[in-house]
Amino acid sequence: MRKKNVLNIYNTLINITRSGIKGSFADEPVRKTVVINLFSFVGIFFMFFFGIKTFSENLFIHASILFISAVFVLVNFIFLQITKNYKIAGVFIVILMLILQLYFLIASTESEDLYFWYYTYPILSIFTLNGKKGSLFTFILFAITIILFCWQPDFMFEYKHNFKIRFMATNITVYLLAIVFERVRDKTYHNLVKTNKKKSYYLIKVLEQKKQILVQTKQLELTNKELEKLSLVAEKTDNAVVIMDPKGKFEWINKGFTSMYGYKLDEIINKNPNKLIGADANVRIIDLISVWFGDKQPITYEALKKTRSGNEIWTQTTLTPILGDEGRITKLISIDSNITKLKKAQEEIEEKNKDITSSLRYAKRIQVALLPTEQNLKKKFKDAFIYYKPKQIVSGDFYWIATINEIDIIVVADCTGHGVPGALMSMIGISFLNKIILEKKITKPKEILNRLRKNVIQAFHKEEQDFETYDGMDISVITIDKSHGKMIYAGAMNPVYIIRDNKIIELKADRMSIGYSAFKPSAFSQQEFVLSKDDKIYMFTDGYVDQFGGKRDKKFKLHRFRELLATMNDENLAEQKKILNSTIKDWMDDRDQIDDILIIGIKYS
Repeated sequence: MRKKNVLNIYNTLINITRSGIKGSFADEPVRKTVVINLFSFVGIFFMFFFGIKTFSENLFIHASILFISAVFVLVNFIFLQITKNYKIAGVFIVILMLILQLYFLIASTESEDLYFWYYTYPILSIFTLNGKKGSLFTFILFAITIILFCWQPDFMFEYKHNFKIRFMATNITVYLLAIVFERVRDKTYHNLVKTNKKKSYYLIKVLEQKKQILVQTKQLELTNKELEKLSLVAEKTDNAVVIMDPKGKFEWINKGFTSMYGYKLDEIINKNPNKLIGADANVRIIDLISVWFGDKQPITYEALKKTRSGNEIWTQTTLTPILGDEGRITKLISIDSNITKLKKAQEEIEEKNKDITSSLRYAKRIQVALLPTEQNLKKKFKDAFIYYKPKQIVSGDFYWIATINEIDIIVVADCTGHGVPGALMSMIGISFLNKIILEKKITKPKEILNRLRKNVIQAFHKEEQDFETYDGMDISVITIDKSHGKMIYAGAMNPVYIIRDNKIIELKADRMSIGYSAFKPSAFSQQEFVLSKDDKIYMFTDGYVDQFGGKRDKKFKLHRFRELLATMNDENLAEQKKILNSTIKDWMDDRDQIDDILIIGIKYS
């Protein structure tokens, strides 16, 4: 415990001497701070000592000067402890001691007091400041001293000639010793710093090399592990692995190669594989390597090859060139996979696809035969168009046109789904419309929709079925009585647009579809509209407005569709059909069509 207390006291004294500045004594801030503090300790002690001595000799002015100087030195010491500014503290104590030396030179006698204070000044100024600044203050003191010795004013003590010479010689000797010591210390310090820099440089180099060696060691360990894995894979895999020279001659094969083709390494080494197994007979290795140099990706291709027993097999080959240090190909690694079964399955699928496509095309002919042509529509309305673009071969969108008792009836419908399911639903819809309108002579749009919904629900929701289906259609129906210029509209989710005087009038649909609903459905409503000459009527499904495209891959949406109709209003309907087609193509760019598209345009005249 006692030893610990002594150590704590020692550390505290050291910290006070350094004023809390961290670092080595070789560092300028630490070194000069320690010198200032040591001179301060010694100066305060001797100032009080000589102050008491002179006070006892009744030299009160001398004593006062010493006591005041001690207080200044103490204040400077506290300032250094707080601010750590050794430069200001050093200049202050050097100037204070300069003033004190001159006072004692003028007011003192040829005593030891004068020697003590004067001799310490060169040491203090040089060690506290640096060689140049310390020498400047020392020369100032020497110059003033020589002037006073030569002038010998009345207020100054009269010194003997021998004392003056001895006094100055001693002080110059002390100064020279101090400056030599400072120069030697400074040179030693710089040599030490230079040596330490060299040591640090070499140490850093050694550490970097050590780090590189460690990194390389780890890389080698990882490489060895990977090689072990690759060796295991090459040994156990069913794929045929081959290592070739840059010209394509075999140098090494795995067991998978022997199992696939029937050849061993000694039978094919350094031989051209084309003569043995017809390998790559339909490709040239040089051409493949030229392609590889373009994108630096492994080359994959398919080829028909022969085994030793003469059997033909389809293989998929992945060829990877290996480059040397100079960027030249040193090896070729080839991995063959037997895809004969896959090829046969592919051929079967392609054959089935041809049959399915053929069936769909026949179904399309049937569906198209059930749909009226654009010429049929133009017989009723001179200026009209039908823009019909199925997503697939057959469509879930359909339209229906008829005339009953001089009333033109036009229907546009979008069935659930597209392709085959949608097409079957459209056939059912057409069949029901024939029955409702042509057989039963129902021509009111709302009644057509009510009857159609009833028929669809009955068709898809029979009592013996143990499941529910929500298949149905969104539809719009209009009837046009040309003799009275009147149009009646009813819609299930699908609105109708009328353009008159460059303004779009929207006839809104009921918010319910044709089909089963979990809630009790309400009856459909209808709207009457008096037509004027040159009114344009547009019926459409949601395929056009829901198509994704544009720069941000967004839907076309209704607001763009309305703007498009407004901008092309002055064009005839045949031209409008072209504009609709070109606009959606530009919008889609290279994207796929997501739904069937159907738009019918009519000009009333």
